Amino acid sequence: MFIQKTKNILDLNKFLDEAKQLNQKIEYITKLNEDGLTFYLNEELSEAEELQLDDFIENFSDVDPEEKTPLIYDYAKAEAKNKHFHNIDYKKELTVRLQKKSEINKGEMNVVTWYRYMDLEFINGLPVRNYSVPVLRTETTWSRDSSGFVISKNPPIRTWFNRDGTENTDKKIMDDPYYYEDFEKIDEGIKRRKLLVKAIQIPIMNLIAEVMTPLGMSTEVVLLRGRKFLDDYDIEFNKFKHNSSSITDTHLEDGSPNPDFNLKTIVVKFRDELDPDHVEWLDKKPLSLGGAITIRDHLIQEFSI
Repeated sequence: MFIQKTKNILDLNKFLDEAKQLNQKIEYITKLNEDGLTFYLNEELSEAEELQLDDFIENFSDVDPEEKTPLIYDYAKAEAKNKHFHNIDYKKELTVRLQKKSEINKGEMNVVTWYRYMDLEFINGLPVRNYSVPVLRTETTWSRDSSGFVISKNPPIRTWFNRDGTENTDKKIMDDPYYYEDFEKIDEGIKRRKLLVKAIQIPIMNLIAEVMTPLGMSTEVVLLRGRKFLDDYDIEFNKFKHNSSSITDTHLEDGSPNPDFNLKTIVVKFRDELDPDHVEWLDKKPLSLGGAITIRDHLIQEFSI
């Protein structure tokens, strides 16, 4: 059984929780339209209970509608304020410049968030970016086959942040998936591997500084260690980028199966690295990686694609 009431409720989850605390006969609530509520009951309400429900609805402490307005309206130019926020061009129709932060996972740019502010500070001589006040986030995923070749790029999902910092529930899926033809897959793989190599270099410097500065290593030595590492791996990086260089020998010289077969050559080099200048930081576990994984294992995971 059900009853219908009229009230524009924004925070329906909070409303349902408090309504069920008021009367256990209420099972769940749905919205028919902007101000139409349907209460589904496991038992009919008495007259007194329905009056009590009316009083609860009238005095419910809902969220402030202004706080659930997308923040992008506060930065939109006058001519764009009347647009639906889906249609505001965040690159051309704002009065401020948003600060972009990209999240790259194994060479895939999965998440890009645009913030209002970015403050730059230097810790141990290295720049650290601190972002605040998120405005817009775009999430993209790729579908790949068992060999790692891309099948499709799935539609990006845009999420706007409200003035109170919560995510607006009205998201936008940009368009249909893009399916790659066979001849495009090689180019996509090269772009992915190049992005992985490019994106890993500054974080490596930061990881070295994180684990070695407390042990007395100066900023200058941190930079030298990082540069030496990148220089020593230059050939492997380039092979990885251009042809996904992998171990192709199926058997060892004694005829036994090669356990490294099909592993990336750069992954094997990370695993077997013995240079003292690298080992001193490669096998440490920085807190920024959760304190439970070494930098060596982190690199192996990133490049195992």
